[in-house]
Amino acid sequence: MPNGEIRGYSPILRLYLCWVNQRLLFFDHLKREYLPDGFELMSQRDEAEAQRGAAEAQRDEAVREVERLREVVRRLKSGE
Repeated sequence: MPNGEIRGYSPILRLYLCWVNQRLLFFDHLKREYLPDGFELMSQRDEAEAQRGAAEAQRDEAVREVERLREVVRRLKSGE
């Protein structure tokens, strides 16, 4: 390729194997995009885990707040 990229097509994978900037990448010519490599997949996984952890923390805080409010309502109903 003019930009120095080396490509070869794999009919079995139906993808181009590309050597770009010292990295082996797969290119889906139908979608016209590179597939994420291992480092990108790990980064996406780490980001998803962090988002899940934040969501779980928010959920836990909401559950604690609901329990606190239930206790307030219980005390109000019992006249405490």
